[in-house]
Amino acid sequence: MLGFYGIQAKTNDSEALEAITQFITDIAFYAPSVRIAESWPGAAFLGHFNERNPWDGPYKGKTNHLLDVAYLWGNYNQSYTRQNWTVARALAENVVSFVSEKDHLPEFKAKRLVTVYGPSEEDISSQTVAWDSKETGRNPAIFQLAEELGGLDKLLDVAQGFLGAD
Repeated sequence: MLGFYGIQAKTNDSEALEAITQFITDIAFYAPSVRIAESWPGAAFLGHFNERNPWDGPYKGKTNHLLDVAYLWGNYNQSYTRQNWTVARALAENVVSFVSEKDHLPEFKAKRLVTVYGPSEEDISSQTVAWDSKETGRNPAIFQLAEELGGLDKLLDVAQGFLGAD
């Protein structure tokens, strides 16, 4: 698992922390969302938020779960660039369309398609791509790694152990 995330004895602390954060994100958010969408009894939709934080600070240029919430609710629309705003608008429109049952999102379970939001600096507001393509910004090899190590539950146990949760 350490090799999968590029952590070696010579890896510096900041690179190791970023790799560990990616592992936690993969096992706590990405893998469960895929498995839930796969097992959902009806139509299922899956999206990936790839917009990078536009504001100065330690997380500038990184994606995170809190940023998608801010984009969805429009909390900071006045401070976005035009490119950021187009991502926020695409996300909000799709969520409103979905909850009002007028969705036009690609169906994940049947077609294995996902909607990707951003990154705006690549002029992407939203696009539909295959779930296992590079454009998702995700590494589906986590599922192969999980299989080799005994399943997603084993990887989740590792993450919880690392975080000190039982």
